Amino acid sequence: MKLKNINQIMALVISLLPLFTQKVSAVSSIKVTNPIGTNDFTELVTNVLQWLLGIAGSVALIMLVIGGFFYIGSAGDEQKATQGKRIVTWAIGGLVVVLLSYSIIVIVEDIFVN
Repeated sequence: MKLKNINQIMALVISLLPLFTQKVSAVSSIKVTNPIGTNDFTELVTNVLQWLLGIAGSVALIMLVIGGFFYIGSAGDEQKATQGKRIVTWAIGGLVVVLLSYSIIVIVEDIFVN
């Protein structure tokens, strides 16, 4: 009985085989364009790092504005004023880190690429 089941399964697989080969040939005619826009690995890494640094810089600027609102809106509350000062201080530190990171990327790219 097991041999009969194996023969039926094999017959089914062989009869369905042309369906799979037709789909494969249809897939091979599809052309996919390069979504990255570059074939150079160093350029790709530079673009990704600049994108990430842009996001980090944007977040730091938003935090600077939020810290300013906390400081201005403290209305004499020493704890809120301290919190606003701390947010502004760390946001400025974040901007400095982002700018230094960008400078390092530009210097390293200039050394290794050029």
